[in-house]
Amino acid sequence: MENKSYEYTTNDFSAVDQHVKELAKRERILTWRLFIDNLKRLGIPLIFIACALAILLIALGIFIWLIKSEKVKELEKVVEITKEVPVEKEKLKIIEIPKYIAVPMTSADLQFDGVRYSDQISREQIKTALIQSGVEPSEVLIEKIWQSVREGSSSNNSVDQNNADGQKIETGENVKPSDMSSLKDDRKDFSERIERSGGSTVGAVRFSLKWNNTNDLDLHVQAPGGKKIWYRNKRISGEGGGNLDIDTNFMDANVTSRPIENIIFPSGLEGTYKVFVSIYNDRTRQPNGSTKYKLEVAVDGQKSQTYNGLIPNNTPKNKAIFALNVPFKKTN
Repeated sequence: MENKSYEYTTNDFSAVDQHVKELAKRERILTWRLFIDNLKRLGIPLIFIACALAILLIALGIFIWLIKSEKVKELEKVVEITKEVPVEKEKLKIIEIPKYIAVPMTSADLQFDGVRYSDQISREQIKTALIQSGVEPSEVLIEKIWQSVREGSSSNNSVDQNNADGQKIETGENVKPSDMSSLKDDRKDFSERIERSGGSTVGAVRFSLKWNNTNDLDLHVQAPGGKKIWYRNKRISGEGGGNLDIDTNFMDANVTSRPIENIIFPSGLEGTYKVFVSIYNDRTRQPNGSTKYKLEVAVDGQKSQTYNGLIPNNTPKNKAIFALNVPFKKTN
């Protein structure tokens, strides 16, 4: 058998492979550089575009917010216009206007509504006079006045015999002149309270009321002309006019345990002043108790006289407790 020999020829392509790798690497580098260059070229426009988009989005958000706000405001406005608001019914406070009935010192002084009656007055005439005055003519009241006429004086009245002109100050229910021993201290206390509250003590006729608790007492004075000063009508003008210049304890926010009320007539009007005391508010929470008060009366610049009084705390509001009849005559 014939031996055959084979020859193999091998080629080394490693250099070619290496060259190809280098070319590929180079291409990648060139491609990357080209990508970087393109990014650099597009960077500034992209930044501007991004900023523009951001601004657009912000503007759009603000626009939507404003639209919603306007809708809310319009809705609130519509609700405010169409909403039904419940209105409380006004509460009417019925005030009892005090009636003055003159209980005479003597039968000669007996008069109702300016009509003077004779000594031979009958119970029927008294009843008629009460009806004309707008007062309920109860049998007890008629009997009391008739007995007063017969006896010539009222058992409930007392007279200040120290009046310089001989005029009589007639006191009413639960009112008595103060003792002379306390008169000086009373005058000083009245003066201090009036001065502290900014009131006046100078005038032809003055009435001052004080008490020593937080209740709200009220002073009423009817001038000779028929006009009345009290907390609902603090001033009357014209000849002989006057005013209520101090009214304490009428507000819960400004309460004192040393209150004072002061009514003064600078020139005065000749005739009889009718003075009343009432209670409006009991802050002591003692409906079965009473409030002691003192009333100071100064007439025509003379030294004042004080009177002690007592008013039940459960007295209806503005129901006057009869206090004094004070005659006044101008002196030259």
